[in-house]
Amino acid sequence: MRVPRNAVPYYILTIAYSCLIFYMSSRESVEGPGLDLVPFDKAGHLAEYTILGFLLYLSLHYSFLDHSFLKRFYNTEVVMNATTATLIGSLYGVTDEIHQYYVPGRSADPFDVLADVMGVALGVFLAIELQFLRARMITRGIIKQDRVDEAKHPDDSVDDVIEGCLGAPLEDMK
Repeated sequence: MRVPRNAVPYYILTIAYSCLIFYMSSRESVEGPGLDLVPFDKAGHLAEYTILGFLLYLSLHYSFLDHSFLKRFYNTEVVMNATTATLIGSLYGVTDEIHQYYVPGRSADPFDVLADVMGVALGVFLAIELQFLRARMITRGIIKQDRVDEAKHPDDSVDDVIEGCLGAPLEDMK
């Protein structure tokens, strides 16, 4: 299987960002003013995993993976990618907390895992919303369809692609 060229930057960004999260959680403790406050800690987890969820969704959106076995359970590619990205990001958050348990000066906190899962879900939601916003702008002629979409769906019009993502006729949205 070949990875499409347009997916490679997203894979690289996602892997690099995951390595950054791992590196940051490998450090003994992060020193600084106010960093020991609980709300700031949870907000940090939420922010870093929002970015991870966003990158994971985009990586799967432009992925070479064939989800045909999942199509029995889900109606759209968007739901499959969102579910997969949320599961991968959540599992990464759990393993990150387990990893922190073994780092001197750090501890594993179940509320950090909750903040991680919420962050991944928020990142996936934002990626989907931006994808639909872009599709609406293409439909209204505000921006032009690029070659990435044409390569992914060469025989479909923009309206057909949007309807496929939404799982409903486009007229219902207008």
